[in-house]
Amino acid sequence: MQDTIAHTFVIMMALAPVWLVFIASRCIGLSPFQTILWSLSAMYCLFMWRGRLNGRLPKTTRGAILIANHRSSADALIMQMSCNRPIGWLIAAEYMQIPILGQMMRYLGAIPAGRSGKDSKATRNAIAHCQDGGLLGLFPEGRLNKTDEFMQSVRPGLVLIAARAGVPIIPFHIEGGSLGETAFSPFLRRGRIKATLGSPIHVETPENGSMNKKEIIRWTRKCVTAIAELGGHDDFEVIIAGRKWRPD
Repeated sequence: MQDTIAHTFVIMMALAPVWLVFIASRCIGLSPFQTILWSLSAMYCLFMWRGRLNGRLPKTTRGAILIANHRSSADALIMQMSCNRPIGWLIAAEYMQIPILGQMMRYLGAIPAGRSGKDSKATRNAIAHCQDGGLLGLFPEGRLNKTDEFMQSVRPGLVLIAARAGVPIIPFHIEGGSLGETAFSPFLRRGRIKATLGSPIHVETPENGSMNKKEIIRWTRKCVTAIAELGGHDDFEVIIAGRKWRPD
């Protein structure tokens, strides 16, 4: 009898993590595997990077584009901590070719895109993702900022996606995200990251439904300026990337 009780106790203890994952996934609205990834992200943000969040995205948010300044791969994880649903990131297509990482990105709803900024398929997929109520994350700079400037030049594609999908753009300011030169450096270094959530920006489209270049640039400046103002960079001047834009 005692052996049976002991064996039962051991089995229950062994299954406890599985039940915890299952219960947590039901509470936060993620699948069990997504919950495991979310938990790993939370551990890094809390213990490795001592992350702090100023504001969380309301649970009722349906369809939105999340944008932020970009200095490390930790930025995406700290932004995810502010949401109760997975963010479908618009990422460079070559990352999807990396074993394991690429599969995880696909499972989380990442949308591959060419770095040229002229990937019409990625744009259509991004619009459909937002129209279906998904959260889309992207960095207007399109690459890591390794300069001394607050932000580098930005691309205006985010405005077109928001206008055509009919969703708001929500700015984030990330402070302390520079944790090394490579994509994997942040996972090996301690830091202190703080993410501040801004107010939604609703892009107003003309009555004819089309936006000219001037309007697109105006709204892009407004959205990126909102990121700067969250961090106290009130004198920051937004630079729009030209045709000769390169990721490096």
